[in-house]
Amino acid sequence: MSEGDRDLVALFVKVEQLETKLNQLAKYSKKTRQELEQLVIEMAGQSEDTEVPKPPEITTTSTVSSSPEILPSSPPKIAISEAETVKDLTDFEFRVERFLLLTGFYTDEIEIQGDRVYTDRLSAEAFLERYQEGESDFSGVNLFAIDLSNQTLNQAKQINLSGANLIKAKLTNSRLSGIIDLSSAYLRNADLSQFLSSSVNFKKANLSYAIGIKADLSHSNFSGAILSYADFSQAKMQRVNLSNACLNGANLTKAELTYQVNFKNAQLIEVNLTKANLRDGDFSNTDLRQANLTKANLRDADLSNTDLRQANLTKANLIGVNLEGANLEGANFKSALYDSKTIFPEGFNPQEAGAYLIAPYSNLNYADLSQADLQQVDLTSASLLGANLTEANLSQAKLLKANLGAAKLEKAKMCGTNLTAAKLNEAVLHNTDLGGTILTAADLTKAIFIEARISQTKFNGAIMKKVDLIGMTLQCDLSGVDFSESKLCGANFSHAKISLANFTSADVRGVNFERSDLENANFTNANIGGINWESAKLTGAIMPDGTKYQAQT
Repeated sequence: MSEGDRDLVALFVKVEQLETKLNQLAKYSKKTRQELEQLVIEMAGQSEDTEVPKPPEITTTSTVSSSPEILPSSPPKIAISEAETVKDLTDFEFRVERFLLLTGFYTDEIEIQGDRVYTDRLSAEAFLERYQEGESDFSGVNLFAIDLSNQTLNQAKQINLSGANLIKAKLTNSRLSGIIDLSSAYLRNADLSQFLSSSVNFKKANLSYAIGIKADLSHSNFSGAILSYADFSQAKMQRVNLSNACLNGANLTKAELTYQVNFKNAQLIEVNLTKANLRDGDFSNTDLRQANLTKANLRDADLSNTDLRQANLTKANLIGVNLEGANLEGANFKSALYDSKTIFPEGFNPQEAGAYLIAPYSNLNYADLSQADLQQVDLTSASLLGANLTEANLSQAKLLKANLGAAKLEKAKMCGTNLTAAKLNEAVLHNTDLGGTILTAADLTKAIFIEARISQTKFNGAIMKKVDLIGMTLQCDLSGVDFSESKLCGANFSHAKISLANFTSADVRGVNFERSDLENANFTNANIGGINWESAKLTGAIMPDGTKYQAQT
């Protein structure tokens, strides 16, 4: 029997089981209705002096809800003390009491979830009062739809909520400190948006359809938990354990799942991991069929023996990823990134699948690498002409002699990036972090530096012709830089090393050169009105009229 046939058989079996359960529920509901009707008839024949509890109104329908409030497939066992209750009741009165107990007449709610029957719902006020009095064991309590939004619970070192009913609970923006045990708890449809609590034990908890947008649940244990169709987009879940968990259909868009998150043997069918950070994650033996991993950062992750059939890995970062033994049938790898360390299944050709090789001499012209994690990659002599590197992280990367002409590097991180002799003519460096960047002998002609952050940057020997640096601060190594025809009005070059720099025909009005080294600099035809030369070194400098600087005596 093929794998597809086995899946189909399993589906038929599940449908049959559901049909059997629904039939049982229908029969039980019918019997309960008949019993109620018989009680009404018998009550109508009772003496007017006999006081009989008024039965609650019950509406029966032909459909059966999957909500935990409905009656189970067989009547729940309710313990009734014979000495206190049954002894003085007639047979008729006992039947009335039994029916009222079953229908929740004497309790706020009867919640049924799995093999648990929850009664006596605890209000938020009662829960908080008991907690403030020092109680910490709330295992198995009924907190259905409790509203604990914006609460801070930090009095107890440990809160035991294992097996508790928190279905539809509101925990929005709540803060819980200490060790929180929610193992086997029911949190279906609960709202945990912006919930903050680390190291929570969610082992085997049911969080299906829960909302945890922007929640911080780092270091928590979700092993064996159910998170089907839950929404934890933009959540921070670093170092969490999701082994054997079910996340089918869950939304984890832009979630932070870094620092070796454990997904081993998890079910992630149709999960949405768009732009999620999954670096170093362990996905071995997981089911990722039809998963959306568009622009996901899977760098250095273990995806060995995963099922990725029909998965969307468009623009995903697969640098250093292990895909050995993975099933990639029908998966989309268009514009995904990989390098020489990426391990693909035998016979799979990533270039034919449309993926980009991140390596020296690679051709990445006009590639969309926006927001890509390219830290410490080696792209020496690579061609990235017109590439989109907006918000990309290129820190410590090697781009020596690379061609980045007209590349978009807006808001990119280039701390410590080596761009020696690289071509960046007309590159967009708007709001780019150039802290410690090496741009020695780089060609930056007509590059755009608006709001670029320049600190300890090495520009020595660079070509910066026709650039606009108006009002910017450049207190770094600028020796031998060609600033010819550039706009430098109001720039701050104080304490900078600018010896041998070329300012021919540049506009340097109002520039602050205080205590800067301008020895042998060339200011031929430059506009130097209003310059602050205080304590600057100008030995050998050529002034706008072509004469060498003469120190005043």
